[in-house]
Amino acid sequence: MGFGFSRILYEKVPITLRLDPYIHEALKYVCKQEIRSLNTQIEYILKKYLYSYDDIGPNDRLGDLIQEIASRDNAPISTDSEQ
Repeated sequence: MGFGFSRILYEKVPITLRLDPYIHEALKYVCKQEIRSLNTQIEYILKKYLYSYDDIGPNDRLGDLIQEIASRDNAPISTDSEQ
């Protein structure tokens, strides 16, 4: 995948997220194991969910958005559990 120098930079949208304290602690543990920041881990989980979302019609805006996300990450859209 390279070092990311060729990626187009895009502005991220800041949001406020309220989590159950146990979910937060579990996510922090996973982040430490996978060497990711909490924000990056949450984004990773959300992308995996979107890539596996199967209720997309042929002319659905959601499908276009998911394709755009995948193209920005140079990631194939996959429904398996690979990282």
